[in-house]
Amino acid sequence: MTQPAKPQHIYLTFTTDEFKEQCLEIIAELSKCGGVVIIFDGDEPIVQLTQYEEVHDPVRGSFKGRMEILGDIVSPMPAEWYSTPAESGEQLP
Repeated sequence: MTQPAKPQHIYLTFTTDEFKEQCLEIIAELSKCGGVVIIFDGDEPIVQLTQYEEVHDPVRGSFKGRMEILGDIVSPMPAEWYSTPAESGEQLP
């Protein structure tokens, strides 16, 4: 079996002046086709423009429903939680 062909991304380069003149058209084309647009200032590339892709963050929300907060986590800690190095037996450098 043959796989269906993937759509081809566009790869375009523009000078800053060309980009200013055609900005909306370039963005519209990029949003439809994907790809990369590189903008040059003289001979130096200065900006790479790509289609936005939603990124799923596997860490954010990963503990939802798995943890429970017990007690007050906003107020300052009680005095017995604070100690100086001399009280804990540590030596100062």
